[in-house]
Amino acid sequence: MSAELLLLSVALGSLGALVRFGIQSWGAAAGSARLGTLAVNVLGSGLAGAAFALPESFATAAILAGFCGGLTTLSTMVVHLLPVPGGPPVRSRLGLGLAHVLGSVGAGLATYSAVAWWLVN
Repeated sequence: MSAELLLLSVALGSLGALVRFGIQSWGAAAGSARLGTLAVNVLGSGLAGAAFALPESFATAAILAGFCGGLTTLSTMVVHLLPVPGGPPVRSRLGLGLAHVLGSVGAGLATYSAVAWWLVN
């Protein structure tokens, strides 16, 4: 990785983390921090799918490694799925896990397909 790509990735990662903070704060204010985490993971996966469909370049590498990496959060999702005393029931956690998997994979595939189709046509 070149120094330029590293610097751009760090800058975009910082921006992605700020966007994640804003979205997760919105989710917490709306009464569900879990909703904010789901939103950033689906959004980040959609952006990553679109970036993967583009021709490989310096910019797409920085977007993927930087912005999408800073935006998405696997660790917070895992914390939301862990059983805690007084936390949501198992069904709720399983539904949230399924929403993360289907939403993230679906968003990534949909945006990849749309951008790839757009580039070909």
